[in-house]
Amino acid sequence: MVERLILVVSELEFDRTKEYLNGIASSGWSNEVKLIAAPARKRAGDFASAQAKKFLDEAEQFGAQCLIIAKDVCCDQRTLDVYSQFDIRRATISLLRQRLLRQELSLRGLLWKKNISEQLEKWAAKRTDVDHWLEQFDHFGIRFIGENLLRQLEIIGPDELNRAFILPAHSYLGQRMKFAFVPEMDPAASSNRIGAILVQLYGKDRVCGEPDLRFDCHDVDRIILCEDALWTGNEACKIIEQVASNDMFGDHSPLKRIDFRHALVTDFGLLCCRQFIEKKNLVGKIDFILDGNQKVLNLISPSIREIDIKQNWHLSPRDFERWISNHVEPLAFRNKLIWRDQYFDALNICQELGHQLITKYVEKHDKNWPADIMSGFSLGAHRFGAFTVFSHSIPKTCLPLIWLGGRIKFGHDSLEWLPLLYDARRFES
Repeated sequence: MVERLILVVSELEFDRTKEYLNGIASSGWSNEVKLIAAPARKRAGDFASAQAKKFLDEAEQFGAQCLIIAKDVCCDQRTLDVYSQFDIRRATISLLRQRLLRQELSLRGLLWKKNISEQLEKWAAKRTDVDHWLEQFDHFGIRFIGENLLRQLEIIGPDELNRAFILPAHSYLGQRMKFAFVPEMDPAASSNRIGAILVQLYGKDRVCGEPDLRFDCHDVDRIILCEDALWTGNEACKIIEQVASNDMFGDHSPLKRIDFRHALVTDFGLLCCRQFIEKKNLVGKIDFILDGNQKVLNLISPSIREIDIKQNWHLSPRDFERWISNHVEPLAFRNKLIWRDQYFDALNICQELGHQLITKYVEKHDKNWPADIMSGFSLGAHRFGAFTVFSHSIPKTCLPLIWLGGRIKFGHDSLEWLPLLYDARRFES
Protein backbone atom coordinates (compact mmCIF):
# COMPACT_ATOMS: atom_id res chain seq x y z
CA MET A 1 0.00 0.00 0.00
CA VAL A 2 1.33 3.47 -0.93
CA GLU A 3 1.79 5.69 2.12
CA ARG A 4 0.20 9.07 2.67
CA LEU A 5 2.09 12.16 1.56
CA ILE A 6 2.96 15.50 3.18
CA LEU A 7 3.46 18.28 0.63
CA VAL A 8 5.04 21.54 1.87
CA VAL A 9 5.00 24.65 -0.32
CA SER A 10 5.61 28.32 0.35
CA GLU A 11 2.76 30.54 1.50
CA LEU A 12 2.94 32.33 -1.85
CA GLU A 13 2.42 29.07 -3.77
CA PHE A 14 -0.15 27.46 -1.47
CA ASP A 15 -3.36 28.65 -3.20
CA ARG A 16 -2.02 27.94 -6.69
CA THR A 17 -0.87 24.46 -5.67
CA LYS A 18 -4.21 23.67 -4.07
CA GLU A 19 -6.02 24.85 -7.19
CA TYR A 20 -3.73 22.68 -9.29
CA LEU A 21 -4.47 19.63 -7.14
CA ASN A 22 -8.22 20.23 -7.32
CA GLY A 23 -7.94 20.40 -11.09
CA ILE A 24 -6.16 17.09 -11.68
CA ALA A 25 -7.03 14.95 -8.66
CA SER A 26 -10.10 13.30 -7.21
CA SER A 27 -12.14 15.21 -4.66
CA GLY A 28 -10.79 12.87 -1.98
CA TRP A 29 -7.14 13.72 -2.52
CA SER A 30 -6.85 15.47 0.86
CA ASN A 31 -7.40 12.10 2.57
CA GLU A 32 -4.04 10.95 1.22
CA VAL A 33 -2.10 14.17 0.61
CA LYS A 34 -1.74 16.93 3.20
CA LEU A 35 -0.81 20.32 1.78
CA ILE A 36 1.03 22.66 4.17
CA ALA A 37 1.93 26.33 3.71
CA ALA A 38 5.25 27.49 5.16
CA PRO A 39 7.37 30.67 5.13
CA ALA A 40 9.70 31.09 2.18
CA ARG A 41 12.10 33.40 3.94
CA LYS A 42 15.72 32.26 3.90
CA ARG A 43 16.40 31.92 7.61
CA ALA A 44 18.95 29.70 9.24
CA GLY A 45 19.52 28.41 12.73
CA ASP A 46 16.77 27.72 15.23
CA PHE A 47 13.86 28.86 13.05
CA ALA A 48 14.81 26.61 10.11
CA SER A 49 15.36 23.69 12.49
CA ALA A 50 12.00 24.28 14.19
CA GLN A 51 10.31 24.33 10.78
CA ALA A 52 11.85 20.97 9.86
CA LYS A 53 10.67 19.43 13.15
CA LYS A 54 7.20 20.86 12.55
CA PHE A 55 6.96 19.15 9.16
CA LEU A 56 8.11 15.85 10.65
CA ASP A 57 5.52 16.14 13.43
CA GLU A 58 2.83 16.81 10.84
CA ALA A 59 3.91 13.69 8.95
CA GLU A 60 3.74 11.55 12.08
CA GLN A 61 0.28 12.83 13.03
CA PHE A 62 -1.04 12.36 9.47
CA GLY A 63 0.41 8.86 9.23
CA ALA A 64 2.67 9.79 6.31
CA GLN A 65 6.06 8.31 5.52
CA CYS A 66 6.77 10.53 2.52
CA LEU A 67 7.46 14.28 2.58
CA ILE A 68 8.07 16.50 -0.43
CA ILE A 69 9.24 19.96 0.53
CA ALA A 70 9.55 22.77 -2.00
CA LYS A 71 13.08 24.13 -2.23
CA ASP A 72 12.01 27.73 -1.56
CA VAL A 73 10.56 26.76 1.85
CA CYS A 74 12.57 27.65 4.92
CA CYS A 75 13.74 24.33 6.37
CA ASP A 76 16.96 22.94 7.88
CA GLN A 77 18.23 20.01 5.83
CA ARG A 78 20.50 18.65 8.60
CA THR A 79 17.49 18.27 10.90
CA LEU A 80 15.63 16.39 8.19
CA ASP A 81 18.59 14.07 7.57
CA VAL A 82 18.43 12.80 11.16
CA TYR A 83 15.02 11.18 10.51
CA SER A 84 15.99 8.40 8.12
CA GLN A 85 12.69 6.52 8.60
CA PHE A 86 10.98 9.11 6.38
CA ASP A 87 11.23 9.40 2.59
CA ILE A 88 12.10 13.11 2.33
CA ARG A 89 12.60 14.91 -0.97
CA ARG A 90 13.22 18.54 -1.94
CA ALA A 91 12.00 19.82 -5.31
CA THR A 92 11.42 23.08 -7.13
CA ILE A 93 7.83 24.23 -7.46
CA SER A 94 8.07 23.93 -11.25
CA LEU A 95 9.18 20.29 -10.99
CA LEU A 96 6.34 19.63 -8.58
CA ARG A 97 3.75 20.92 -11.03
CA GLN A 98 5.28 19.59 -14.20
CA ARG A 99 5.90 15.99 -13.16
CA LEU A 100 6.34 15.04 -9.51
CA LEU A 101 2.83 15.72 -8.25
CA ARG A 102 1.26 13.77 -11.11
CA GLN A 103 3.53 10.83 -10.38
CA GLU A 104 2.65 10.84 -6.69
CA LEU A 105 -1.08 11.19 -7.36
CA SER A 106 -0.94 8.41 -9.91
CA LEU A 107 0.76 6.10 -7.40
CA ARG A 108 -2.12 6.69 -4.99
CA GLY A 109 -4.83 6.23 -7.63
CA LEU A 110 -5.79 9.91 -7.39
CA LEU A 111 -4.98 11.13 -10.91
CA TRP A 112 -8.23 10.24 -12.66
CA LYS A 113 -9.24 13.07 -14.97
CA LYS A 114 -6.45 12.60 -17.47
CA ASN A 115 -6.80 8.84 -17.30
CA ILE A 116 -10.55 8.86 -17.92
CA SER A 117 -10.12 11.02 -21.03
CA GLU A 118 -7.50 8.65 -22.42
CA GLN A 119 -9.65 5.62 -21.64
CA LEU A 120 -12.83 7.01 -23.20
CA GLU A 121 -11.01 7.80 -26.43
CA LYS A 122 -10.87 4.04 -26.93
CA TRP A 123 -14.64 3.55 -26.66
CA ALA A 124 -16.03 2.94 -30.15
CA ALA A 125 -19.75 3.60 -29.57
CA LYS A 126 -22.12 6.11 -28.01
CA ARG A 127 -21.43 7.37 -24.50
CA THR A 128 -22.68 9.92 -22.01
CA ASP A 129 -20.57 13.00 -21.36
CA VAL A 130 -18.47 12.40 -18.23
CA ASP A 131 -19.56 15.62 -16.52
CA HIS A 132 -23.21 14.80 -17.17
CA TRP A 133 -22.76 11.27 -15.85
CA LEU A 134 -21.20 12.69 -12.68
CA GLU A 135 -24.03 15.22 -12.33
CA GLN A 136 -26.38 12.26 -11.85
CA PHE A 137 -24.42 11.29 -8.74
CA ASP A 138 -24.44 14.96 -7.71
CA HIS A 139 -28.24 14.87 -7.98
CA PHE A 140 -28.29 12.25 -5.23
CA GLY A 141 -25.49 13.88 -3.21
CA ILE A 142 -23.06 11.01 -3.83
CA ARG A 143 -20.57 12.47 -6.31
CA PHE A 144 -17.68 10.73 -4.53
CA ILE A 145 -19.02 7.38 -5.80
CA GLY A 146 -19.04 8.51 -9.44
CA GLU A 147 -15.53 9.92 -9.20
CA ASN A 148 -14.12 6.83 -7.50
CA LEU A 149 -15.73 4.56 -10.08
CA LEU A 150 -14.35 6.63 -12.96
CA ARG A 151 -10.88 6.42 -11.47
CA GLN A 152 -11.04 2.66 -12.02
CA LEU A 153 -12.46 2.58 -15.56
CA GLU A 154 -10.29 0.66 -17.99
CA ILE A 155 -11.11 0.17 -21.65
CA ILE A 156 -9.20 -2.51 -23.56
CA GLY A 157 -8.69 -0.99 -27.00
CA PRO A 158 -7.93 -2.58 -30.40
CA ASP A 159 -4.14 -2.37 -29.97
CA GLU A 160 -4.24 -4.14 -26.61
CA LEU A 161 -6.64 -6.76 -27.99
CA ASN A 162 -4.36 -7.47 -30.94
CA ARG A 163 -1.30 -7.67 -28.71
CA ALA A 164 -2.96 -10.30 -26.51
CA PHE A 165 -3.15 -12.73 -29.44
CA ILE A 166 0.40 -12.31 -30.69
CA LEU A 167 2.24 -15.42 -29.60
CA PRO A 168 5.98 -15.87 -30.14
CA ALA A 169 6.75 -18.19 -33.02
CA HIS A 170 8.88 -20.47 -30.84
CA SER A 171 5.80 -21.30 -28.73
CA TYR A 172 4.37 -23.36 -31.58
CA LEU A 173 7.53 -24.16 -33.54
CA GLY A 174 7.46 -27.68 -35.01
CA GLN A 175 3.78 -28.20 -34.20
CA ARG A 176 0.89 -28.78 -36.57
CA MET A 177 -1.26 -26.07 -35.12
CA LYS A 178 -4.25 -23.86 -35.91
CA PHE A 179 -5.84 -20.87 -34.23
CA ALA A 180 -9.59 -21.16 -33.74
CA PHE A 181 -12.58 -19.04 -32.75
CA VAL A 182 -16.30 -19.66 -32.35
CA PRO A 183 -18.18 -17.50 -34.90
CA GLU A 184 -21.57 -15.95 -34.17
CA MET A 185 -24.43 -14.76 -36.39
CA ASP A 186 -23.99 -11.13 -35.37
CA PRO A 187 -21.19 -9.65 -37.53
CA ALA A 188 -20.33 -7.23 -34.69
CA ALA A 189 -20.00 -10.02 -32.10
CA SER A 190 -16.72 -10.07 -30.18
CA SER A 191 -15.88 -13.60 -31.36
CA ASN A 192 -16.02 -12.48 -34.99
CA ARG A 193 -13.69 -9.61 -34.18
CA ILE A 194 -11.27 -12.10 -32.67
CA GLY A 195 -11.49 -14.20 -35.84
CA ALA A 196 -10.60 -11.18 -37.96
CA ILE A 197 -7.61 -10.41 -35.74
CA LEU A 198 -6.36 -14.00 -36.02
CA VAL A 199 -6.61 -13.97 -39.82
CA GLN A 200 -4.71 -10.68 -39.91
CA LEU A 201 -1.98 -12.06 -37.63
CA TYR A 202 -1.61 -15.63 -38.92
CA GLY A 203 -3.36 -15.85 -42.31
CA LYS A 204 -6.48 -17.74 -43.36
CA ASP A 205 -4.74 -21.10 -43.64
CA ARG A 206 -3.91 -21.15 -39.93
CA VAL A 207 -7.32 -20.01 -38.68
CA CYS A 208 -10.55 -22.00 -38.39
CA GLY A 209 -13.96 -21.08 -37.05
CA GLU A 210 -16.88 -23.45 -36.48
CA PRO A 211 -20.03 -22.53 -34.44
CA ASP A 212 -20.52 -26.17 -33.38
CA LEU A 213 -16.81 -26.60 -32.51
CA ARG A 214 -16.40 -29.40 -35.05
CA PHE A 215 -13.01 -28.19 -36.19
CA ASP A 216 -11.24 -30.04 -38.98
CA CYS A 217 -8.45 -31.69 -37.00
CA HIS A 218 -7.17 -34.18 -39.57
CA ASP A 219 -3.91 -32.28 -40.09
CA VAL A 220 -3.35 -30.63 -36.68
CA ASP A 221 -2.24 -31.85 -33.27
CA ARG A 222 -2.86 -28.59 -31.39
CA ILE A 223 -5.58 -25.92 -31.46
CA ILE A 224 -5.36 -22.53 -29.77
CA LEU A 225 -8.94 -21.41 -29.15
CA CYS A 226 -9.15 -17.63 -28.81
CA GLU A 227 -11.79 -15.53 -27.03
CA ASP A 228 -11.84 -11.98 -25.70
CA ALA A 229 -12.32 -12.69 -21.98
CA LEU A 230 -12.51 -15.37 -19.32
CA TRP A 231 -14.76 -13.85 -16.67
CA THR A 232 -16.86 -16.46 -14.84
CA GLY A 233 -15.64 -19.37 -16.95
CA ASN A 234 -19.20 -20.39 -17.86
CA GLU A 235 -18.73 -19.97 -21.62
CA ALA A 236 -15.37 -21.74 -21.57
CA CYS A 237 -16.89 -24.67 -19.64
CA LYS A 238 -19.65 -24.96 -22.25
CA ILE A 239 -16.97 -25.17 -24.93
CA ILE A 240 -15.05 -27.78 -22.92
CA GLU A 241 -18.28 -29.79 -22.54
CA GLN A 242 -18.87 -29.60 -26.29
CA VAL A 243 -15.29 -30.64 -27.04
CA ALA A 244 -15.74 -33.67 -24.82
CA SER A 245 -19.04 -34.65 -26.48
CA ASN A 246 -17.52 -34.21 -29.96
CA ASP A 247 -14.82 -36.74 -29.02
CA MET A 248 -12.17 -34.46 -30.51
CA PHE A 249 -9.42 -36.42 -28.75
CA GLY A 250 -10.66 -39.78 -30.04
CA ASP A 251 -8.46 -42.64 -31.22
CA HIS A 252 -8.78 -41.61 -34.87
CA SER A 253 -7.95 -37.94 -34.25
CA PRO A 254 -4.37 -36.62 -34.31
CA LEU A 255 -5.42 -33.75 -32.01
CA LYS A 256 -3.49 -33.90 -28.75
CA ARG A 257 -4.17 -30.55 -27.11
CA ILE A 258 -6.46 -27.51 -27.03
CA ASP A 259 -5.21 -24.32 -25.36
CA PHE A 260 -7.47 -21.36 -24.58
CA ARG A 261 -6.14 -17.88 -25.12
CA HIS A 262 -7.92 -14.80 -23.76
CA ALA A 263 -7.13 -11.09 -23.73
CA LEU A 264 -8.50 -10.87 -20.18
CA VAL A 265 -8.62 -13.55 -17.48
CA THR A 266 -9.84 -13.68 -13.88
CA ASP A 267 -8.66 -15.92 -11.08
CA PHE A 268 -12.30 -16.92 -10.58
CA GLY A 269 -12.71 -18.09 -14.19
CA LEU A 270 -9.41 -19.97 -14.20
CA LEU A 271 -10.25 -21.85 -11.01
CA CYS A 272 -13.73 -22.85 -12.17
CA CYS A 273 -12.46 -23.98 -15.57
CA ARG A 274 -9.52 -25.97 -14.24
CA GLN A 275 -11.73 -27.74 -11.73
CA PHE A 276 -14.19 -28.53 -14.57
CA ILE A 277 -11.35 -29.82 -16.79
CA GLU A 278 -10.27 -32.21 -14.07
CA LYS A 279 -13.82 -33.47 -13.55
CA LYS A 280 -14.03 -34.18 -17.30
CA ASN A 281 -10.71 -36.10 -17.23
CA LEU A 282 -9.18 -33.67 -19.71
CA VAL A 283 -6.11 -32.59 -17.71
CA GLY A 284 -3.14 -32.40 -20.08
CA LYS A 285 -5.44 -32.08 -23.08
CA ILE A 286 -7.04 -28.70 -22.36
CA ASP A 287 -5.34 -25.76 -20.65
CA PHE A 288 -4.76 -21.99 -20.83
CA ILE A 289 -1.92 -19.94 -22.30
CA LEU A 290 -1.06 -17.25 -19.76
CA ASP A 291 1.53 -14.48 -20.03
CA GLY A 292 2.16 -10.80 -19.47
CA ASN A 293 0.26 -9.67 -22.57
CA GLN A 294 -3.07 -10.39 -20.92
CA LYS A 295 -5.08 -8.35 -18.46
CA VAL A 296 -5.40 -10.34 -15.21
CA LEU A 297 -8.07 -9.47 -12.63
CA ASN A 298 -8.16 -10.95 -9.14
CA LEU A 299 -11.62 -11.32 -7.66
CA ILE A 300 -11.20 -13.96 -4.99
CA SER A 301 -10.62 -12.67 -1.48
CA PRO A 302 -6.98 -12.86 -0.32
CA SER A 303 -8.29 -14.65 2.78
CA ILE A 304 -8.94 -17.76 0.63
CA ARG A 305 -5.86 -19.98 0.83
CA GLU A 306 -4.67 -22.78 -1.40
CA ILE A 307 -5.71 -25.29 1.27
CA ASP A 308 -9.27 -23.90 1.23
CA ILE A 309 -9.45 -24.45 -2.51
CA LYS A 310 -8.10 -28.00 -2.22
CA GLN A 311 -10.64 -28.84 0.47
CA ASN A 312 -13.48 -27.84 -1.86
CA TRP A 313 -12.00 -29.23 -5.09
CA HIS A 314 -14.05 -32.46 -4.74
CA LEU A 315 -17.35 -30.59 -5.12
CA SER A 316 -19.38 -30.77 -8.31
CA PRO A 317 -18.54 -27.92 -10.74
CA ARG A 318 -21.82 -26.19 -9.92
CA ASP A 319 -21.27 -26.43 -6.15
CA PHE A 320 -17.63 -25.38 -6.46
CA GLU A 321 -18.70 -22.28 -8.40
CA ARG A 322 -21.27 -21.47 -5.71
CA TRP A 323 -18.65 -21.86 -2.99
CA ILE A 324 -16.06 -19.65 -4.67
CA SER A 325 -18.77 -17.07 -5.52
CA ASN A 326 -19.22 -16.50 -1.79
CA HIS A 327 -15.63 -15.27 -1.61
CA VAL A 328 -15.68 -12.72 -4.42
CA GLU A 329 -14.64 -9.13 -3.67
CA PRO A 330 -16.30 -6.78 -6.22
CA LEU A 331 -13.53 -5.25 -8.32
CA ALA A 332 -14.74 -1.66 -8.04
CA PHE A 333 -14.51 -1.90 -4.24
CA ARG A 334 -11.41 -4.04 -3.89
CA ASN A 335 -9.08 -1.07 -3.40
CA LYS A 336 -9.98 -0.01 0.14
CA LEU A 337 -7.51 2.89 -0.06
CA ILE A 338 -9.79 4.63 -2.57
CA TRP A 339 -12.97 4.27 -0.52
CA ARG A 340 -11.58 4.42 3.03
CA ASP A 341 -14.41 4.88 5.57
CA GLN A 342 -17.00 5.28 2.78
CA TYR A 343 -16.49 1.72 1.54
CA PHE A 344 -19.68 0.15 2.91
CA ASP A 345 -21.84 3.16 2.07
CA ALA A 346 -20.63 3.15 -1.54
CA LEU A 347 -21.03 -0.62 -1.88
CA ASN A 348 -24.59 -0.57 -0.53
CA ILE A 349 -25.63 2.42 -2.64
CA CYS A 350 -24.27 0.88 -5.86
CA GLN A 351 -26.05 -2.35 -4.98
CA GLU A 352 -29.33 -0.52 -4.33
CA LEU A 353 -29.20 1.47 -7.57
CA GLY A 354 -27.90 -1.50 -9.54
CA HIS A 355 -30.80 -3.66 -8.33
CA GLN A 356 -33.30 -1.13 -9.69
CA LEU A 357 -31.58 -1.00 -13.08
CA ILE A 358 -31.15 -4.76 -13.46
CA THR A 359 -34.78 -5.37 -12.42
CA LYS A 360 -35.96 -3.07 -15.21
CA TYR A 361 -33.63 -4.82 -17.65
CA VAL A 362 -34.93 -8.29 -16.73
CA GLU A 363 -38.56 -7.20 -16.98
CA LYS A 364 -38.02 -5.46 -20.33
CA HIS A 365 -36.28 -8.47 -21.89
CA ASP A 366 -38.55 -11.12 -20.30
CA LYS A 367 -35.65 -12.91 -18.64
CA ASN A 368 -36.45 -15.62 -16.13
CA TRP A 369 -33.49 -15.38 -13.76
CA PRO A 370 -33.47 -17.16 -10.37
CA ALA A 371 -33.43 -14.94 -7.27
CA ASP A 372 -29.77 -15.68 -6.46
CA ILE A 373 -28.65 -14.61 -9.95
CA MET A 374 -30.79 -11.46 -9.76
CA SER A 375 -29.30 -10.58 -6.39
CA GLY A 376 -25.73 -10.96 -7.64
CA PHE A 377 -26.42 -8.87 -10.74
CA SER A 378 -26.97 -5.75 -8.63
CA LEU A 379 -23.17 -5.41 -8.76
CA GLY A 380 -22.75 -7.16 -12.13
CA ALA A 381 -22.84 -10.90 -12.83
CA HIS A 382 -21.58 -12.93 -9.84
CA ARG A 383 -21.12 -9.64 -7.93
CA PHE A 384 -17.91 -9.03 -9.92
CA GLY A 385 -18.42 -5.25 -9.84
CA ALA A 386 -16.12 -4.83 -12.83
CA PHE A 387 -15.21 -1.52 -14.43
CA THR A 388 -13.11 -3.01 -17.25
CA VAL A 389 -14.66 -3.17 -20.73
CA PHE A 390 -13.62 -3.71 -24.32
CA SER A 391 -13.80 -0.87 -26.84
CA HIS A 392 -16.62 -2.72 -28.64
CA SER A 393 -18.61 -4.33 -25.82
CA ILE A 394 -19.43 -4.27 -22.10
CA PRO A 395 -19.50 -7.55 -20.16
CA LYS A 396 -22.45 -8.17 -17.85
CA THR A 397 -19.95 -8.53 -15.02
CA CYS A 398 -19.69 -4.72 -14.97
CA LEU A 399 -21.64 -2.57 -12.52
CA PRO A 400 -25.11 -1.85 -14.00
CA LEU A 401 -24.53 1.88 -13.40
CA ILE A 402 -22.09 1.90 -16.32
CA TRP A 403 -24.17 0.07 -18.95
CA LEU A 404 -27.89 0.26 -18.03
CA GLY A 405 -30.38 3.12 -17.91
CA GLY A 406 -33.87 3.86 -16.60
CA ARG A 407 -35.68 5.69 -13.82
CA ILE A 408 -34.17 5.04 -10.41
CA LYS A 409 -34.84 6.33 -6.90
CA PHE A 410 -32.51 7.18 -4.08
CA GLY A 411 -33.82 8.60 -0.83
CA HIS A 412 -36.71 10.91 -1.65
CA ASP A 413 -35.45 11.78 -5.13
CA SER A 414 -35.42 10.11 -8.55
CA LEU A 415 -34.09 10.64 -12.06
CA GLU A 416 -33.85 8.96 -15.47
CA TRP A 417 -30.41 7.34 -15.24
CA LEU A 418 -28.16 7.43 -18.29
CA PRO A 419 -25.37 4.84 -18.63
CA LEU A 420 -21.82 6.02 -19.11
CA LEU A 421 -21.32 3.65 -22.05
CA TYR A 422 -23.96 2.32 -24.44
CA ASP A 423 -23.77 -1.30 -25.52
CA ALA A 424 -26.17 -1.59 -28.48
CA ARG A 425 -26.87 -5.25 -27.65
CA ARG A 426 -28.50 -4.35 -24.34
CA PHE A 427 -29.58 -0.73 -24.43
CA GLU A 428 -31.87 0.96 -26.90
CA SER A 429 -31.18 4.67 -26.87
